[in-house]
Amino acid sequence: MEFIYEKKIEYGMCDTNAFLKIPEILKMVEAGVASFFGIYHKDNLSLKRDYQALWLFTKTCFKIERLPIWDEIVVIEACRVAHESRLSCIVEVYIHPKNQKEGITAWVECLSAQIASRKLLRLQAIDFLVPVSKPCPIEFSKWNIECIEQRSLVVSSSYLDYSRHVNNAEYLRILFDGFSLEEIEKMKVSYVELHYLKEAKEKDILSIRKKTEGKNTYFQIMKDVPVLEMLMKEE
Repeated sequence: MEFIYEKKIEYGMCDTNAFLKIPEILKMVEAGVASFFGIYHKDNLSLKRDYQALWLFTKTCFKIERLPIWDEIVVIEACRVAHESRLSCIVEVYIHPKNQKEGITAWVECLSAQIASRKLLRLQAIDFLVPVSKPCPIEFSKWNIECIEQRSLVVSSSYLDYSRHVNNAEYLRILFDGFSLEEIEKMKVSYVELHYLKEAKEKDILSIRKKTEGKNTYFQIMKDVPVLEMLMKEE
C-alpha cells in the first residue's frame, strides 16, 4: 500500500449523526486514486499533456466496516491489485482512522481514453508499469434491474469536472437527494457499487430511478440509455 495523505473529517462532510456522508466517501476514494496515479506521474494532468488522454473510472465499489466521524483524522492508502486486462487496472483504496484497522475499502476500475475520439488505450501505450501489490479480492456485480422513475433533473455546469462531464461523486449525491432526512438517519450502509455506463454533459435531462428489494436498493440514472447503475446494501 502507498500512503496517499491524511484527512480530517470536517463538519460539512458529515450527516446529522456526525458520520461521514456516503457521497463524501466516493470523493475521498476518487481523490485517493487520482493521487495514486500522480505518484507514478500518470494522473489526468500528465495523461492530457503526454497522450491527449484521460482516465475514465468505469466501476467503483466500497465496503464499509466503520464510518469515520466528525473531527476524526483518517489515513488514505492505495495500491494496484492483480487484474487480467491490458486495458483496465483496478486500484484499491483503504480509508481508516489513525491507529485503527476498521474503515472503508474501495476498488475502482480505470480505463484510459483519448480525449478527442474516446478510443481506449492499452496500459502499455501510456507506459503504466505500476507494480501489482496483491490479488484482487472482489468481482464487480452483474444485474438486470427495472427501476421506477422518481424524478428528473437537468445537468447544470456545477455538476461537471475536469473531464467536462458529470463528476462521479455528483451522481451519488443526486441519488441520495432522493432520500428523506428520516431515511438517511436510519440508514446503515455496508456496501455500494456503481457502474458508470455513459457520460452526461451540461443541459442533459436525466431520469432518476429506484427499486428496493429487502435490504438492497437499486438505482438507475437514464438519458436515452443508462448513464449509471448502482447497488446499495444495508446491514
